Amino acid sequence: MTSPRWCTATVATGVVGALFFVLYTTFLGSEGDLYRAMRRYGTIVFFGCTFLAELFLAYRAQAALGETRLVRVKVVLCLAVLVEGLTLGTLQNFVEDDEWIENLTEWHVASAIAFYPFLTWLKWRGSRWTVEFSTKPPAGGP
Repeated sequence: MTSPRWCTATVATGVVGALFFVLYTTFLGSEGDLYRAMRRYGTIVFFGCTFLAELFLAYRAQAALGETRLVRVKVVLCLAVLVEGLTLGTLQNFVEDDEWIENLTEWHVASAIAFYPFLTWLKWRGSRWTVEFSTKPPAGGP
């Protein structure tokens, strides 16, 4: 059974990540230290919260659907993002001209984050889980 705390944590981290992505894109191309700080915070919180939301979702998928190949791939993808982020983040402290390291990390993490929903879709499709949306109230309802 799905714990309401896990659902809340997954949705909350995903929403916070999305809001900070909006913050980042809002100040993209702006000049000045304040705008640069807003972009930096937007990037860091976006990547961090989105990573956590995806990690929570992988955990819940494993608990609800069992350990399948796709769930393992999702977990490995999350671990690869974590290891690369920690490794390259640490390496930045030892390299003088480190802009390339930051760019490399952001592109790899962004690619992994963008690929993750595709894996989720594959898992949902394979589980025959469905979601229905309606604009009409249920029969006999208010």
